[in-house]
Amino acid sequence: SGEQLNRIGFVNCYGRMLRRLASSGRLLRSAGLAAMPAASQGQFCAKKAQFPALSQLSRCFSSLPSSEDARFVLGSERVIDLRRTIEQDGRSKISLQEFNDMALQKGLEESEVEIVAQSFHNSGIIFHFSDSSSDALKDTVFLKPQDVISAVHQAFDLNDTVLLGNIGRLEAQLQAVRDDIAPLQSIKDKLDRKAQASADRIVWTGFLVPGGTFVVMARLTWWEFSWDIVEPISFFVTGIGPMAVFYLYFASTKREFLLDAWRKRMIQKRQEKQYAKNNFDAIAFGRLVEKEQSLVQQIEQMKSRVPSA
Repeated sequence: SGEQLNRIGFVNCYGRMLRRLASSGRLLRSAGLAAMPAASQGQFCAKKAQFPALSQLSRCFSSLPSSEDARFVLGSERVIDLRRTIEQDGRSKISLQEFNDMALQKGLEESEVEIVAQSFHNSGIIFHFSDSSSDALKDTVFLKPQDVISAVHQAFDLNDTVLLGNIGRLEAQLQAVRDDIAPLQSIKDKLDRKAQASADRIVWTGFLVPGGTFVVMARLTWWEFSWDIVEPISFFVTGIGPMAVFYLYFASTKREFLLDAWRKRMIQKRQEKQYAKNNFDAIAFGRLVEKEQSLVQQIEQMKSRVPSA
């Protein structure tokens, strides 16, 4: 309550006054009583016995801190003031000389600065790597240890934060590439179907060659002539003729003639014609596809490095 606070304030104020009189009180006891006559000393002791509070106050005076304790308290006050200044400083790091000057301004002795700096370092108030092999690091005092810890986490990726961030960034790039590929893929599929249909028509048209040859040979054998006359003709038409055609094909293209490979080459040629006719950039489309595959591979490799939960 307010009354209790007033009482506490009065006691504190009265206590400070008593401390100021402490030294003089001790002198009075030692010098004043020695100068008193024996009768007066007896009366003083009798009065003292009548007032227990006076005896208690005397014991309090005798238990006041020594000069060494007072210096410790005052030194602690300077250290606390230095810590408050460091916490209020907006800089993340300063030089060792600036830290020493700051400590001296707070009233610390030069012999105490290094001890205080090491204590602050051990308690995490600052970071000062005095035993580092780097001269630059030795001469630097980090006023914001949390910034150093965050930098270490980021550099070594202790929580896989950077790795997960890179995965997210690559996945965003992959989605953007796929968005670019989707409309082009639709156009390409349409043009490819046209090229394949054109190649298949040529394949079916090619069936007319052996089919027509069979019909002509049958007509000549059973209706026009006999087999004795048609046999040498069929040998040249069905044996030597195709051999000469295939050899000429190999000599001109340097490729073995296979029906499946022949069909694929026809499809490829007709695709090129369709792309040129419809202004479709197949090279740019191919680059997008390669980029998509590369991103997928990178994402899979990064995900394999993430520890499973």
